Amino acid sequence: MIVDAAAVPATGAVATAIGMLATELVTNACKHAYRAGEPGAIVMSLRRRADGRYRFMVEDRGHASETPSSGTGLGSRLIHATAAKLGATVRWEAACPGTRFVMDVLI
Repeated sequence: MIVDAAAVPATGAVATAIGMLATELVTNACKHAYRAGEPGAIVMSLRRRADGRYRFMVEDRGHASETPSSGTGLGSRLIHATAAKLGATVRWEAACPGTRFVMDVLI
């Protein structure tokens, strides 16, 4: 796991929400990106953008065959509900190989 994070002036509620997202996204990458016993990196970053918003990303280099943007499981619903509560925009991208989750949020 590689973490690249800036200091963020966040409330406890915002920090908790981002922590929940991080946990869900890293868990998903561990479950779906790599085969059992196969090593693989997961990269998480949180950086301030020029427009004042923060970009939170979680990325793997695994074997995902499609991006999970339209998932209907509990994890997908949790991710989208949490992002909506934060007023954030989210998207899933193909990382070629792997999957990247991107969230932009004003903190």
